[in-house]
Amino acid sequence: TLHASTLLHAVTRVQGPAARYSLILFYRQICPAAAHRLVECSVATMDLLYPPEEGSYSCDACGDSRRELEEQGCRSMWHCAAGCEYDLCGVCHDVGLADGVEYVSVR
Repeated sequence: TLHASTLLHAVTRVQGPAARYSLILFYRQICPAAAHRLVECSVATMDLLYPPEEGSYSCDACGDSRRELEEQGCRSMWHCAAGCEYDLCGVCHDVGLADGVEYVSVR
């Protein structure tokens, strides 16, 4: 079975002498395939969502890292409001690399 929740997941059942279940979690880059909206977040907000000491963030379209985006003068990112780890830099957002995703600017 596969169904959406705030965390996209599936459960499998293997039958045999005893039923076994597995939980499968899907993460990253869900938004282009889902009806999620992206919200514009400041760099400070992104640092709270993705602490630099834990790897920070990058743009899921162009692949630029936080450091590269900072060097380019990126002051905000577009982040999934549903909690997916999907983010776009301003340039990728502006050229529409996540067509079908609703954008909402909230700062």
